[in-house]
Amino acid sequence: MSNTPASLTTQLEGYSEWLADLKGRINNIQATAPSWRKNHSD
Repeated sequence: MSNTPASLTTQLEGYSEWLADLKGRINNIQATAPSWRKNHSD
């Protein structure tokens, strides 16, 4: 038996790029949220 864990799923082509793009979008939204809240508070 090997000490290396088996992969449960295979990574889809383009997944890394898609994930990096998604993380970038989330970071941009989080960065702009405080200013949006400041301008749109009740």
